[in-house]
Amino acid sequence: QLPDGPFPKLLDAGAVKGRDFLLASWFEGSDALSIANHLRGLNPNELLLICARILDSYRALEAAGWLHSDVHPRNIIVQSGSDPRLIDFGQACRADEPRTGTRAGIAYFFDPQYAEALLNNTTPPPYDPASEQYALAALLHLLITGYHYQDFALELRQMLRQIVEGAPQQFSAHRNSPPRAVEAVLGRALRKAPEARFPTIAAFAKRFRAGLSEL
Repeated sequence: QLPDGPFPKLLDAGAVKGRDFLLASWFEGSDALSIANHLRGLNPNELLLICARILDSYRALEAAGWLHSDVHPRNIIVQSGSDPRLIDFGQACRADEPRTGTRAGIAYFFDPQYAEALLNNTTPPPYDPASEQYALAALLHLLITGYHYQDFALELRQMLRQIVEGAPQQFSAHRNSPPRAVEAVLGRALRKAPEARFPTIAAFAKRFRAGLSEL
């Protein structure tokens, strides 16, 4: 059971014909990518503030001791008033009990450690706060610029190799360029080595908001 916050309330859980289910409260709104696509050219500053609120939502989840484990834009619903809510907690895990083995999610948001394990057919590392931080940085780059942080190949193994080895594209490569401080914050969260990223999602969120002071 999640605490009060920008998360659905658990109404029921169980299994039907051998399949597990979670029944949760419903949020009205639009997914984060749809909102970003609408705001990017009209009000980029509002989009940056929504991104800060998205990070605040994951910070609150981290503070409660949980990881979402399935970060992508359609798992974030933005309600009226630019209020983000996180959904789809079927893969969520306790931060002190990281999920191991094959992960759910979309490859664009995999961290380099998981991508390398898939390339080498080795045991994947646990999904931990550094993994979630990397996925969030990849997500925010997409929302802000309209492009993934790399020009990803369509073939999966090539894409995984890019995640392991490739450097993020600079915001200047796209029309939508937020303050340099914001790009620097995302660049740190996208570092290949987990220890080079921010120590917590809370620290990531704090530095992101500090970067918005240039607006």
